[in-house]
Amino acid sequence: MECDGIAPGTGNKLPVAVFYDEGISRQIGASMKKLLLTFIFSVAAIVLGGAAGPGAQAQNYPWCAVLNVGALAYNCGFVTVEQCMASVSGIGGFCQLNNTYVPTPPRRRR
Repeated sequence: MECDGIAPGTGNKLPVAVFYDEGISRQIGASMKKLLLTFIFSVAAIVLGGAAGPGAQAQNYPWCAVLNVGALAYNCGFVTVEQCMASVSGIGGFCQLNNTYVPTPPRRRR
């Protein structure tokens, strides 16, 4: 069976060759290089920018509210036991000392 480039029953010619256009290839290559460089510089800026500033620190408070909501839930964001008790009153739970609390050292005066 010979292929004459015509689709059977349609009379339409099928493409028999794909031509390589070097100009388009160069344009795509240049676009990909620009995209890759943009990506590399963006990642570098994010990494270096994050390292330059001070990091976020976890809050450090002495009292935790412990709530029973199917499982135990801890909220260790209270400065005084009174704040903690006000938070758990009416919804159940109890207050306990935060065993990971580390007081901030006093600032030195110059």
